[in-house]
Amino acid sequence: ISETIKEAQEQSLTRPNLGEEDKSSSSPFANARVGEEDKSSSSPFANARVAKVSLPADIFKVEVSFQSFFRKNFQKIIDEKEEKEILETALTKGEKEISQRFGKKIGILPEDFKFLNFKILEIKINGYEVPKLSGYKGKNLDFKILFTFLAKSYFENYQKIFRELKLEILKIYHPFEKFNLFLNMGDGVFLDIGGELTQGFLLKNGNLEKIFDFPVGAKRFSQTLSETLGILPARCRALKERYSKGELSEEVRKRVNQIFAKDINLWFQNLNDNLKFLPKKVFLFGGGSLLPEIGEILEQNEFLAKIIYPKDLTLLKDSFSTPLSLFDSPQYLPPLLIIPSV
Repeated sequence: ISETIKEAQEQSLTRPNLGEEDKSSSSPFANARVGEEDKSSSSPFANARVAKVSLPADIFKVEVSFQSFFRKNFQKIIDEKEEKEILETALTKGEKEISQRFGKKIGILPEDFKFLNFKILEIKINGYEVPKLSGYKGKNLDFKILFTFLAKSYFENYQKIFRELKLEILKIYHPFEKFNLFLNMGDGVFLDIGGELTQGFLLKNGNLEKIFDFPVGAKRFSQTLSETLGILPARCRALKERYSKGELSEEVRKRVNQIFAKDINLWFQNLNDNLKFLPKKVFLFGGGSLLPEIGEILEQNEFLAKIIYPKDLTLLKDSFSTPLSLFDSPQYLPPLLIIPSV
């Protein structure tokens, strides 16, 4: 973080003054100030006015929480006041449940989490889905809520970085908040195979059912290659890319396949452990999705695996004036997901 800030200071990254802060903004960065434009700056951020960003997957988390309530006065129609009170209670309970669970998992106190965004995915009254609470009556209330969050210490460090860069951050997004952009692909498991982690979500009947991640990503394969062959990580990445593109000789390809055997079995075991029931359709994206072993082990276990590219998402394609065919790798998909909301 300090290196990033130092580099920013050396480059004198500034941008035009945006004027007074927006008092109505609910952004956690609403009070970030901006400076005068540096005419000499060649930074790509020099003319940036605002930004929407995502953060590393091992830091910025997304989770679905299920909350249920019982109304004593269930014969009474819910008015707007009661609706607001119920929703606030559901959000508070959801944050508390997630904070306690993740606090135990990573070893920090529940109050040391910062929740950034939430989205109510589903509301049910007596088992029937409704668009809102007000105007309805019933005894049993069920909510499905998506939350994004991170440790407060990380949040404060990123705030400092953004302010040093003179950038006003409108919102921090997790790519999976845009799961609806995948709906044209149908139901299945969607896996983003990144560097440190594999993240996934399950769509069933067009609904988001589960989000999960596990610490086996493309970097692990590169490390194994480096340790086995005794070559530098940079050369390993280049070798892995050529391997994924099928540019190596058959002899070398077989050797790399043998080296990756243990890691790919570990990857698949983690996938099984995170989903009790795996739909037969698995969609892959992210830089690691191009590794041949990923598709092979899925097909060996009778799954239909498909790598998806930005151009495959109809709803995403409609949001761009630039042809998505220019983004010709599945590794570009995660960052592109936050753009339609800008």
